[in-house]
Amino acid sequence: AFETLTLKANIIRCHTGDFVIKEGSYGQSLFYLINGRLIVRSEKYETDLVELGSGALFGEIGALFTIPRTASVIVASEMATIISLNCE
Repeated sequence: AFETLTLKANIIRCHTGDFVIKEGSYGQSLFYLINGRLIVRSEKYETDLVELGSGALFGEIGALFTIPRTASVIVASEMATIISLNCE
C-alpha cells in the first residue's frame, strides 16, 4: 500500500539556551537550521556530541521512527532561526 506523507512547515526563532529537542521526548518533526548555532547534547552521557551550523538538518530519527529522541538540541548562539517540518 502507498502512504502519503504530508509536511507542515513552521518557522521558529529561538534564543541562547532554548531546547529545540529534548532527549527522550517523542516528536514527528524534522528540522532545518536557517541560521545560528546549535549543540547536540547527550543528557544520558552528560556530553556535547556536535555543534550544528547554518544548513544543518536534524531530528530525522524522531521524524522517521516512533522512538524517543536520542539527544537534546540546544541553541548555542544568541538567536537561531529554524524551519520545523512536521511529518504526519
